[in-house]
Amino acid sequence: KLLKKINSHENSIIIIAGRFPLYLSNQELNIGTNHGNYIKWRRKYNPVGEYKDIRSSFRNTLNEISKKNKIILVYPTPENNVHVPRTLFNKYLKEDLIFDINTETKHFITIPYSDYKIRSKLTFELFNSIKGDEVYRVYPHQLFCNTLINKKCIAHDYEKIFYFDSNHLSIEGASIVNKKIINEIEKINSN
Repeated sequence: KLLKKINSHENSIIIIAGRFPLYLSNQELNIGTNHGNYIKWRRKYNPVGEYKDIRSSFRNTLNEISKKNKIILVYPTPENNVHVPRTLFNKYLKEDLIFDINTETKHFITIPYSDYKIRSKLTFELFNSIKGDEVYRVYPHQLFCNTLINKKCIAHDYEKIFYFDSNHLSIEGASIVNKKIINEIEKINSN
């Protein structure tokens, strides 16, 4: 139904975002464990028509859509192994922390950037395989990784929490990514 609706309009801007590391690996992060500990996801891709897997279906569908429309691919945001707001709240209470500019970054909720790269590898390969002048890209990890702390992806800074659980962006986190998406839309519209 969605594809039919998209095909009924030409010269639209279509934004593609989601938990692609989950969909492509069929593994979800086991919350509350060490980084890299994954469990089998309870859902499974069911092949449709000629497509044997989600990668070929996605790639072929987007290549077809991009013939009449512009596409913005939003690459994965880092996933955390804890519920970020709850963990921060507990840090405040248990460790009596106050997050301000003097707080040592060792107290921040982070994941290693290397873990992000491993987890997102399949998504990067898939997204990078989609070619065309009508395909634009937004990289959220550039906003959260190697910024405040080298070789780490942060879940918050001194003032804002970027997630409302372990992997969904909060209003503040989404706002940061949305600015990048809007920049891409403005580029498209200026051409």
